[in-house]
Amino acid sequence: MTLDDQNGVFRVVFPKGRFKNVRQVDASLIQGRGILEDLGRRDFTINSMALELSPGMGAAVSARDVLDPYDGRSDLAKKTIRCRAKSIMAKDPLRLLRAFRIAAQLGFGLEAKTLRTIAGLKKSAASPAAERIKTELAGLFSINGAGRWVRAMDKAGVLMEIFPEMKKTRTCAKVYYGQGGVLAHSLATLDRMDFLLEHSAEAFPSQGAKIRQGISENAFGDAPFPAFLRLCAFLHDVAKPETAGLIDGRLRFFRHDEIGAERISALFKRLRFSRHWTEAAAAVVAHHLRPGNLAANQNVSERASYRFFRDLGDHALALLLVCWADHASYMPEHRLRRHLRLLGRPPGTFDGSVSEDEKKTVRHLQVVSLLLKRLFDENNKPVPDPVINGRDVMRILRLKPGPEVGVWLERVREAQGRRKIKTRAEALAYLSKSRAVGR
Repeated sequence: MTLDDQNGVFRVVFPKGRFKNVRQVDASLIQGRGILEDLGRRDFTINSMALELSPGMGAAVSARDVLDPYDGRSDLAKKTIRCRAKSIMAKDPLRLLRAFRIAAQLGFGLEAKTLRTIAGLKKSAASPAAERIKTELAGLFSINGAGRWVRAMDKAGVLMEIFPEMKKTRTCAKVYYGQGGVLAHSLATLDRMDFLLEHSAEAFPSQGAKIRQGISENAFGDAPFPAFLRLCAFLHDVAKPETAGLIDGRLRFFRHDEIGAERISALFKRLRFSRHWTEAAAAVVAHHLRPGNLAANQNVSERASYRFFRDLGDHALALLLVCWADHASYMPEHRLRRHLRLLGRPPGTFDGSVSEDEKKTVRHLQVVSLLLKRLFDENNKPVPDPVINGRDVMRILRLKPGPEVGVWLERVREAQGRRKIKTRAEALAYLSKSRAVGR
């Protein structure tokens, strides 16, 4: 297939299973007057090497056969990403992001001079096409340990060029979150999402396999589900700075969930994420306070559970995982590890290892675990399939087509969710009884 007709860039995709380690090969015409000039245009030294292919060459390649004018082999050995000149970065500012993404994927470090070059060009970081930026972000946020690289991007000044909506989070709510304010909390939530994705089997012993299956099934092309989860974890409090205010001497963030949904939706649209991920991100941010609100009650009722899952629909899993990371960010990792065994217990069930200061956080995480159990309960779906239809409602209640029919369908379905109605016969009896008492 042709990737870039103007510059002669092509891709060969091999049949699945044909080769063990290679799925595709990209090829391009030599740029410039020869291979050396072509290599001189490359972004990093580890990408500035070449090997002449010939039909009779063997499987083993000698180091002397590799054309390496910029000592890329040495940087490979040192696991270092290095750019030779500022002009190379400036020619295509996407390379500012590529440096972090490639380092994250390979587990390499960034050379100090290269980092200074990136910092000097930071104002151009957002100038490439949005689709190209999105691809780099999706790659970086797909990697466990992404928090380290997001911090490195922030230190170089690139992060806030890509996410200008987050600029004010650094100075917001220091009195509550300490140095770094909301930004520090956002990064801590990203770290906890990393932790959760790596330790889901320990955090959710009975649901871990189903959660991992749900993560693998939620793939929509432009961003793997783990990347989406990490992005939502990082951006979930994006609206706190503009909603911060003192109420009776207490710092509050009224409507930061509602306004945050608008902000993250606009951000995802700007970066050309798919409609699906944009809607999902808005839903996650809009509802991210609800599990905490449920945890404030003595019990999570069947009615509250039904309404929660009804409102979230297909986005429930993403929301619950982001909420887990959000609440877990308030606890040091070593304490979180110690309490993992308690998180699957009924909400409010503690032992002597949980301090008074930790009980609220542990309870919140237990409520998230409870909701995940209900989400994956195959015998009692949180939002049951309807057992009647609109025709049944109109016939029994003697109604004409209209909004009231939908109201009654929802009443019956909520009764199903509360386990008050289990069968079609029980639903019809419920409607008949409602007609008898005059509704």
